[in-house]
Order: sequence, then structure tokens, then C-alpha cells
Amino acid sequence: PTRHFMKSAKLWSVPATLMKMSTPSAYSVSDWPRPPVDRPSVSPVLGSIEKYAHSSPAVERKGARGTTTHRPAEISARHPDSLVLSAKLERDLAERAGIGFIGKNTMLISPGLGSYTVLGELFTTAELAATDTAPIGDRCGECRACLDACPTQAFVAPYVLDARRCISYLTIEHRTAIEPSIRGDLGQHVFGCDVCQEVCPYNRRAPGRHQPFPGLEATNSPRRGPSLDALVSLRSGDYRRLTRGSSMARARRGMLRRNSALAIGNGNGNGSKGDAGASLVEALSSDDSIVRGAAAWALGRLGRIGALGQALANETDPEVRIEIANAMEQASSKSERER
Repeated sequence: PTRHFMKSAKLWSVPATLMKMSTPSAYSVSDWPRPPVDRPSVSPVLGSIEKYAHSSPAVERKGARGTTTHRPAEISARHPDSLVLSAKLERDLAERAGIGFIGKNTMLISPGLGSYTVLGELFTTAELAATDTAPIGDRCGECRACLDACPTQAFVAPYVLDARRCISYLTIEHRTAIEPSIRGDLGQHVFGCDVCQEVCPYNRRAPGRHQPFPGLEATNSPRRGPSLDALVSLRSGDYRRLTRGSSMARARRGMLRRNSALAIGNGNGNGSKGDAGASLVEALSSDDSIVRGAAAWALGRLGRIGALGQALANETDPEVRIEIANAMEQASSKSERER
């Protein structure tokens, strides 16, 4: 679990503590723009950004206004809007409310909608009549499409995800250097991953005919196709424009630069529109040691031993020096194999 949830453990494990109440919640679910049924080919120049980040503005700012059958004016009680404004185990609570079931990919799946949905809940001190909706129960059957498709094999068992290997966690939440042993499995992903949802039969069958919650409409923002070169060289102003009103703001600028550098390395240099690795060479001078380390790893994959040698002569950070030395060894091995 992330630090965000660790700090709120009591809150999200016992929802009643949100308002010291005895009757916690009313739940609803909303669709958001249906992505293409077939998984799109990932461009080595553009990389891959999770589909949810293409919705605007950020759901976090919307709260749960208007999503329940009880409007605030009709309830004589306290009822703060709550979507992702505070941490809670909303997925498990929604399963208990009969909205969907937890699939083997650990996502809440609503029959007819799939897992491309947003949950909304209203916590209130009002006494609401309980519904007789029973939990749906598991409907994955023998299917293991999500388990087999995961690029990093993050599912240690059905319904069990090792977040330390999950691309979404690594590219969005993980603040430090990504372990070298798993970098090659990240592919072209620079922010999040939808693979376990893209292969799910329930998402392939969902028609996408439902009206998205207001504010979740798809946009044609730069998030749909920023080049990896541009992301590796991302400046502060460009970062703010790229992430404004988007969940992409959860990843710091250095993290997006790190992820993009790794993606170029995984694409064998195809992520650069011009000179293969030119943006990576520039990144070796970044004031962010995590970015420098990722750029060195990628240059090693490209065989750019000369640029690495120059960087090693100027590098003072011990950990980055190790990264560069390892990258030079990899570049040397690549050169020998190609002779």
C-alpha cells in the first residue's frame, strides 16, 4: 500500500470513522468513455499512457456530487462528498453493495460496464434504508487472460497483485529508481498500464453506450501523444500544461522523465525522432539523479558507450556512477554481439 493509504488505515478500513457514524454510505457507479475494444498498437515514439488519464478534468476534483438518489438538500444530516477526496476501500465496499465483483486482476468488474468505471459514494449520518442487493459473486470462472497478459507478471496468484511489480504502481507512485531487473518489462509505458483490463472479456463485451459522468468526457489534449523525446526533456512549464486537470499530475516531473527514458531504451532508440538517444544524452546532465540513472540505463541499451564514458567522468553521485558503469558494460556487450 502507498503512504497515502497507510496514513489513513483506520479511516478506510472502518468507513464509519469518517464521520463517527453508524450508517455509512450510498454507492453508485459511472461509466467513462469506452476505449477501443482491440488494444491499440503502442508507438515507440509516443509511448503509452493509461486511458483514464485522457479524461478531463481530474475526477478527484469532482467529488460525488449528483451521483446518488438522495440529493443533499433532501437529507437532514451531514454528508461530505467523497470520491477519491479521502482514502477508503471503496472497491471492496462496492462489491458488498452488489455493484460488481472483484476479478482475478483485482479490479472491480460490473457486468455490462466492465472495469472502466468510476465509483462514487456518499457518506452520511442519515439513516438510509438498506437495499436487498446481494453481492454478485465471482464470475471470472476459468479465465486467466489478465494473469497471462501482465507484462511484468505482477499477479502472484489469481486475485493477488504484487504492487512492486505492477507497471501502474511503478510509473505513477514509485518515487525512486526502478529496479534494473524489471525495467525491460515496462516496455513503452510512461504512465500507468491498462493491459489487464484490455484483455478482460467483460471489457470487450461492454458496449460503451452509457453516458459518462459529467467531466469524464475524453479530450484531445497533448496527453494523447506526447513524444518520448519531449517527455525526457520535459520542462516545468510543459509539465504543468501536460498534467493540468489530469491524473497524470500524480507522477512528478522527474518520474515522467525517468519513465520516458526507460521507454526509449526499451524501444531500442525508436523513441527518438532524430538522433537515437540525443534526449537521453542531454538527460545525463539533469539535476535529478533518478533521471540521470534512467538515461544511463537506456543509453546502455542503445550501445552509446562514448556518451556514457563522458558522463562517468563528470558524475559525482555514487549510485548514478554505478548505473553508468553498469550501462557501459551493457553497451560493450551489445557492441560485441553486433560485430
